[in-house]
Amino acid sequence: MAVCAFLASAILAIAVTAADTAPQELLLSDFEIPHAQRQWLRPSNPRKSPLEYVSIPERVKQGKTSGRWSDLPVNKHLQLADVPVDWSAYEALVFWLYSETNNGQQLSIVLTSPRSTDIPDDRSSYYRHTFTVDWTGWRQVVVPFTRFAPNKSPGGWSRITRFVIYADGWKGSALPDTVLYFDDMKLVAR
Repeated sequence: MAVCAFLASAILAIAVTAADTAPQELLLSDFEIPHAQRQWLRPSNPRKSPLEYVSIPERVKQGKTSGRWSDLPVNKHLQLADVPVDWSAYEALVFWLYSETNNGQQLSIVLTSPRSTDIPDDRSSYYRHTFTVDWTGWRQVVVPFTRFAPNKSPGGWSRITRFVIYADGWKGSALPDTVLYFDDMKLVAR
């Protein structure tokens, strides 16, 4: 009995230590060139980035460049190339977003999470959060995971296989006058 209690205490201590040493933030994209040019894909043409990387000081929040997303009727989606699979140690997605126009552009963030590891390409189960860009200038967008609505039966926050930002769909349209700049996108811990 004493051995079981000791083992339980040791396992708990290891779990608490591991939780204490988990990174407080996980950078998804800093939108810095040259590596950012390979981070964001156009799903219809994965060899071409839908973003233009700019170094205009007023359009950069952190670092030397930001990602400019324009011509949304043509570039309707942004897909992150290398998605970390396990998001379970984090509680929110955070990024900076600059808007040139207050036009009510709707954006949907979709995180695919397959129900089963047997079907890793299953895109029918996902988490989605939709928001409206109703401002001009910079704004820090903070999306707690609790704000994401599940579709079908997502496999959980430890099974994220795809990250896409949509300018159309879910009753939204890609507006031609929308010009957005992204910077410093990360996950933040609990």
